[in-house]
Amino acid sequence: MIRRLAPLSIVAVALSIALAARADEPPSFLPFEARSANGRFVAAVARDGERWTLAVHEVGEAGARTERWRCEYRYTGYAGALVSDDGRTVVYVEVWYGDDHPAIEIYREGKKVASIPGRDVPFDRAKMRTTASHRLWLLDGGALYGRSAAFDAAGRLVVRTGDGRRHVFDPATGERMRD
Repeated sequence: MIRRLAPLSIVAVALSIALAARADEPPSFLPFEARSANGRFVAAVARDGERWTLAVHEVGEAGARTERWRCEYRYTGYAGALVSDDGRTVVYVEVWYGDDHPAIEIYREGKKVASIPGRDVPFDRAKMRTTASHRLWLLDGGALYGRSAAFDAAGRLVVRTGDGRRHVFDPATGERMRD
């Protein structure tokens, strides 16, 4: 019995170390793209002179892209975003927790509609995981856009915190909604 459990313990420890290491990676500040779940829209973040921009494109049948909207983007150097299936909304969820730092930023049809600081998301802060340099507030620690943040079937933004709570936001306004 112990011989069978030992390999599972090793895998669990290795996975924990890998997530903690990912959480402490320095920012890359490289351009990136994120795709909607249905594959119809792509959000591209790129440098435009001294600033970063977010451009959302609709992807045609032959792969041709048509720009739908563009705006300035507050880039922290970590790639990743959620793109809604209608292409109207792009969300960035920060892995690190800070009371006064944006935890969730919502961009919609060419403008930032919400910047939600960590202190405005209620959860049990005692359940946050810590790394050498950060506090992780999401359900999956350093793993984003899996179980931690997604759009639900109704198009609402759902964020799950490390204490297991589910928070629902209106992607048009950033307002918290009842689940």
